[in-house]
Amino acid sequence: MNRVQTRHVVLCVDDEPMVLRSLSRSLAREPYELLMTGSPDTALGWVKARDISLVISDQRMPQGSGAALLEQVRQLSPTTARIVLTGFPWWTAAILRIRLTAERLFPKPWDDRSLRQAIREVLRERELRHLEELELLKE
Repeated sequence: MNRVQTRHVVLCVDDEPMVLRSLSRSLAREPYELLMTGSPDTALGWVKARDISLVISDQRMPQGSGAALLEQVRQLSPTTARIVLTGFPWWTAAILRIRLTAERLFPKPWDDRSLRQAIREVLRERELRHLEELELLKE
C-alpha cells in the first residue's frame, strides 16, 4: 500500500438487504467502487485481499457487532477508515466501544447528504495520513 489510490473502495456491511440497497442508492453517484455484503466474514476476506478505503458497518448483526468487525478491520488494515451505522439508542456503553473502532457514528435512518459528506471527510483524512506517511518515508 505504498501508492496513492485513485479510486476509493467503499465496503458496506449490513445483514439487511434493504439497507444495503439504500446505501447503494445513496452512494451511486459518488466516485467510489462499492462493495456490498451481509456477511462480516466476507467483509474481512475482502479487507484481507483488497485495499479497502472505508468500511461502513451496521452495529447490530446476527453474526456479531459492527464494533467487533471494525476492530478486526482496524487490526488487519489500520489505514482503512471506519463508519458504524446503528438503529438502536443504547448509546452509553456502545459509544465508548465504537469510538475506539470507528471515525464516525451514524443513526439509522441516516441523512444521505450528511453521510456522503462524512464519507468524503474520512476518505480525505485517510488520503492526507497516507501522504504524510509517504513524506516521512522520503526523509
